[in-house]
Amino acid sequence: ESSRWKERNMSIPVDVGESLRKKAVEFQAVVMSGGLGNRMFPLTEAHPKCLLPIANRPLLSFQLEILERSGFSEVIVVILQSQKDLVSKFVDQYAGQIKVELVELPVSMGTADALRQPMLRAKLVTDFFVLSGDLISNVFLHYLADIHRSRDATVTVLLKRAPKVELSVKKKKDDEVVKHYVGLDEGKNRLLLFRSASDVEEEVIVKKSLLKHHANLVIHTGLVDQHLYLFSHWILDLLKDKTGISSIQAELLPYLISNQFTDKGRTFAQSYETKDNTSLTSRARLMSHGPARVKSAEAFRCYALIADEPSYGCRANTVKSFTRMNFDMASGATFQYTPWRPLKEDNQRDKAVAANPTATIGDKSIVGRNLEAGDGSSVKKSVVGSNVKIGSGVKISNSIIFDNVVIEKDVTITNSIVCRGATVDAKTVLKDCQVAAGYSVTGNNEYRNETLVGAGD
Repeated sequence: ESSRWKERNMSIPVDVGESLRKKAVEFQAVVMSGGLGNRMFPLTEAHPKCLLPIANRPLLSFQLEILERSGFSEVIVVILQSQKDLVSKFVDQYAGQIKVELVELPVSMGTADALRQPMLRAKLVTDFFVLSGDLISNVFLHYLADIHRSRDATVTVLLKRAPKVELSVKKKKDDEVVKHYVGLDEGKNRLLLFRSASDVEEEVIVKKSLLKHHANLVIHTGLVDQHLYLFSHWILDLLKDKTGISSIQAELLPYLISNQFTDKGRTFAQSYETKDNTSLTSRARLMSHGPARVKSAEAFRCYALIADEPSYGCRANTVKSFTRMNFDMASGATFQYTPWRPLKEDNQRDKAVAANPTATIGDKSIVGRNLEAGDGSSVKKSVVGSNVKIGSGVKISNSIIFDNVVIEKDVTITNSIVCRGATVDAKTVLKDCQVAAGYSVTGNNEYRNETLVGAGD
């Protein structure tokens, strides 16, 4: 059965159809966008992380599109109270049909802590998806739901194989993918072990009792948690009692997975599911004429779906991954990720070239509205926002330029990010730099591997 899932094209179909839309109504959806984005500094200094631009579109728009294309008509988006005005403005302008309800957190907190908040908890009345607010994926959510239904799962997790890393590229600490030891019953996609590599000193210990029931256990080191989960509703009762669980990935998942076969797990599963008659699992058991399918040795069940190529999945949780995702969209190297409104409809490349034929804008670049490109300027393999002014002789390559940036003549920008409203004076060289919003970069200077923040000049 595992091979059946892997061979299937998991990308979202162009039209999900009315029957699949109705199935989506069985579940609710929560997008976790309440993070501060500290690892993204200085990009998040003036932008909420969920509104950072990917190919000149706010990051949050991609999660809304995933859900709408999978048949959802409503979504709950969790944000920080301090970001309400900016996020509300975006939601008001969003062109999709999905209804967005914002839940505000007073301070930044863990994802499990957010689920525990009374305002959010009160809105969840059935089994629910949780999506990270920095994820772009084209995996059709119904495939996750199919496993969840058919396997009577408590939680179903989306995993993806880790991207290959060039050995010649030196990685920064914040760019490391958090590695996990993931144990799967290869024949059934049963999730049996989930342990952070940082918590394992020398070796992974697997209990004999686990191998007795799942002899086909295989431990993987190259699977990445996509931070897209489907939970049974009774998990909310568990979180209410287990106040020490703060993070979904770091604490809730390991707790559930490790307690699938324990007496403690059986006790709390029976207790919570008896109280919770709103979940799909409970309703299915109540309506069933036959015995429950859960084995006596099992308290509940945890499953995973592995998204293989050509599916796309990446999280903008570091500057490096944010950059890669922008370039993926610009180059078209997103496999079968095709937004409803094609990226070329927002790409003003042809208009910019027509306005000044002496300017060169490569076909793997995306540019926004009202770009003023000076004579002899060039943009290659880059994303340039709206209302950007580029002076004569400017060379931009492998870089991201936010909206309302002014770049004076004879500037060279390589492998860099220039945030909204910044100014780069003439004859400046930027290589491997990040320039904060509103910063003024002094001309006739060369900057390498620098983060430029503050007033500038």
